[in-house]
Amino acid sequence: MTKKFVIIIGGGYEQLPFIRISKKNGFKTIVIDRNQLCIGFREADIKFKISTYNYKKIISRLIKLNFKSKVKYVINRSSGLPVFTAANLYKFINFPHTPTKSAKILTYKDKLYKFCKENFIKIPKTKVYQKSNYKISINKIIKPAISLVGKQSV
Repeated sequence: MTKKFVIIIGGGYEQLPFIRISKKNGFKTIVIDRNQLCIGFREADIKFKISTYNYKKIISRLIKLNFKSKVKYVINRSSGLPVFTAANLYKFINFPHTPTKSAKILTYKDKLYKFCKENFIKIPKTKVYQKSNYKISINKIIKPAISLVGKQSV
């Protein structure tokens, strides 16, 4: 019987339930994380020590291992750049997925704001700055266009 794999993007505590449930349902797990000491690697069947942002390197490794037809699912719990990675991995395995253009819009706040305005979707009053040397008055929420670690940069 051919082994079936689930790719789990990220190997932190938040991904442990996905690793365990995948294994319980008969799948082998491929866990991707740049931290070789991440807790998810302890339970992973296969470990890819690769940034969860680097979908090209992940795809290259899958090709090298001849896993394209063996991967059945991709699990991503993040709302950051791994959304784009997941979309590209699903595209690679020919599985229905969020279009990569939509994933970019969802990932980058400046693109999301632009999309919402162009499509008449109401959003809070927003100003996108290209540089960080603007003087900002009080009573403002400042967010980076791309959050690399949850809400850390807010």
